[in-house]
Amino acid sequence: MDGALFLRGLVIGFSLAAPVSPIGVLCIRRSLADGPRAGFISGLGAATADATYGCIAGFGPRTYTDYGAAGALVLGVFAGSSSWWLILCTGVGLLRARLTPGLLASVNRIAGSMLLAFGIYAVLRPWA
Repeated sequence: MDGALFLRGLVIGFSLAAPVSPIGVLCIRRSLADGPRAGFISGLGAATADATYGCIAGFGPRTYTDYGAAGALVLGVFAGSSSWWLILCTGVGLLRARLTPGLLASVNRIAGSMLLAFGIYAVLRPWA
């Protein structure tokens, strides 16, 4: 396994997962409502999608002739993305005990509004 490519994939995966996105909002909401485990499992779905895109790029035509190097890169992307979701959901889970039901309801409203805004943006973006 090529360690440098794995580390590069780790940084790429972490960078892909870190920006605020609808999946991030969903993971935060699930971590608050159902615990960090539920949020992390949701994040693993996103990490799997990131790794799938990495497979398409790494094992696609004319990318790498060395499949071991491509595998190290893809594994790094998955590990980096997964580590972000673990950090995020664990951190949010630590805050969960401090939330009152009223504050949790406010967080749910804000999260729903953010998801709605992301959806509207995605629909209107082609016409901008």
